[in-house]
Amino acid sequence: MITAPVEKKIFLIDAMALIYRSYFAFIRNPLINSKGLNTSASFGFTNSILHVLKNEQPSHITIAFDTHAPTERHIQFKEYKAQRPETPQDILNNLPYIHQIIQGMNIHSISLDGYEADDIIGTMAVQLSKQGFTVYIMSADKDHGQLLNDNIFLYKPGRSGDDAEMIDTKKICEKWQIQHPRQVIDILGLMGDTSDNIPGVPGIGEKTAAQLIQQFGSIENIYLNIDHLKGKLKDKLLEYKEQAFLSKHLATINTNVPIHYTTDELKVRHINKEKLLTVFKELEFKKLAVQVIEWGKEISSSEPNLFDTTQKLPETEKNISDIETKLSDLKTIKDVQHSYYIIQSHKDERFKELLKELEQANIFAFDTETTQLNPLMAKIVGMSFAIHPHTAYYVHLFNNPDANEILNYLKPVFNDKSKILIGQNIKYDYHILKNYHIEIHCQLWDTMVAHFLINPDDNKHNLNYLSETYLKYSPVKIDTLIGDKKSGQISMSLLSGTEIKDYAAEDADVALQLKNVFEKKLKETETAHVFEKIEMPLIPVLADMERTGIQLDTAFLKQLSHQIDHQIKIIEKEIYHLAGTSFNISSPKQVGEILFDHLKITDAPKKTKTGQYATSEDVLLKLQNKHPIIPKILDHRELLKLKSTYVDALP
Repeated sequence: MITAPVEKKIFLIDAMALIYRSYFAFIRNPLINSKGLNTSASFGFTNSILHVLKNEQPSHITIAFDTHAPTERHIQFKEYKAQRPETPQDILNNLPYIHQIIQGMNIHSISLDGYEADDIIGTMAVQLSKQGFTVYIMSADKDHGQLLNDNIFLYKPGRSGDDAEMIDTKKICEKWQIQHPRQVIDILGLMGDTSDNIPGVPGIGEKTAAQLIQQFGSIENIYLNIDHLKGKLKDKLLEYKEQAFLSKHLATINTNVPIHYTTDELKVRHINKEKLLTVFKELEFKKLAVQVIEWGKEISSSEPNLFDTTQKLPETEKNISDIETKLSDLKTIKDVQHSYYIIQSHKDERFKELLKELEQANIFAFDTETTQLNPLMAKIVGMSFAIHPHTAYYVHLFNNPDANEILNYLKPVFNDKSKILIGQNIKYDYHILKNYHIEIHCQLWDTMVAHFLINPDDNKHNLNYLSETYLKYSPVKIDTLIGDKKSGQISMSLLSGTEIKDYAAEDADVALQLKNVFEKKLKETETAHVFEKIEMPLIPVLADMERTGIQLDTAFLKQLSHQIDHQIKIIEKEIYHLAGTSFNISSPKQVGEILFDHLKITDAPKKTKTGQYATSEDVLLKLQNKHPIIPKILDHRELLKLKSTYVDALP
């Protein structure tokens, strides 16, 4: 955590940079709510802001937005940022919600036509640092490095749970081997910036640009001493002199934007709980909503302000479950009339009643409770059945001397090909029954698989989520029975049948009700045929494959691993010979430096969003005829992947 005087510590945040970062962080597994809205940008943005407020505890904060109006840079250079694709529609859809969240968190935001958020941030950073503030610019962009001084720092958010990095003048100068952070502008002027389409001088990359500024101090000084340079480098600098100065101008952040604000407006304030609950309810952010509200309580209790007229949270805030209820308006087991029964003997009248109902029913829902998640190792604790909505039976089997007798009575039900068995993740239950020599020959109807087909973009398919989304009903949480994962969960086998009854019976009941909803949706999405003819028949096939496994020739794989390793070492020597030096071939950064700075195989190498040379397979394939080292690098990657992913991993 960064430490600074609490009363004068401000975070300046580029809204769109954080929104884009948040959106693409979930690009492989986007967050989709029940209305089909991709909420990744809103979720990531809010989570990042909350992280800063909780962990860094700034006294002041503001969020700067770009506007649609052209800036001076666009007017001077029409190609400025012209290469950027259109803003994804999912991000545009999230912007109104993000503005509502900012308003609900009572955070100051600012924008001005004709100026970029970078310029606003730069202006505020300079102004506030002169007023005694310690300023943190939340950014991963290298161009912000030019703004650093003794009171201005970069706060680079961590990735994948890593801690954020604080960058000061010393770090930025050490990175580029320069004397002053302002020289970052000169480096960008020479090397360009692909993310903003700033051209720079063609053929001059990051390494050469840094060396030139280390030697001459600035672009202006380079041209005053141009005769000290020779060869192609001198020729390129002379040919693109005008472009170099234009690029430097484009890379320079304006610190004199005519903005108006007061430092009081920038203070971290009490949140507007009702406004936040409204937007979080629509976005379906339950856990995040609780975290924000809980943080709001801390602010309210720790920093009272008699003159603050915004809504304050009461000191005796309701508990988390009450907040979640406000967000969802979901019914629970307490709100719905139901009849859930427990059975512990084949002699119970309820068991006879269940058998009779199952015998007469064409469709029933089924679920198992077990000792662990691995179905091949799990022992059965009990099973539940539902034939009619809101009525279900839980049959308790663990440590039950009558268990085998009960299972024998139930076998014919599972063997009946005329019946339809409904379940959530039926493949798991298929394994469990098979462990007890019970075959399922019923027609299968899996609610989890159905939802995969109905809404493939959704990354949530668990029973609780499906129930809350489609039935507006919140089932009993497993944590209330066996504890949460953080504190350590106990085995379901340690609970009595009475304790398990409602949870287990409800699962079968919910699956039954979901089937009625999903059946219509499968027809609406035209996926019913795939569900019935492909997905459901595939379940027992996959289960049997998992139980049978495959035979591996481990001796052959070990021998093959040695052969591949030998080939890799030969190729590495060839690559080092072609490069004229040794380097880490598995490092994209070092590969890029060898190819484009050292070997200079192309005048216009592509770069990633972070400014690093692009060396992905598709990039290298296009360049493979430029130099014999590239096919070797591609072969090296292929062999490494083959060895690590398959040959070494399978045994």
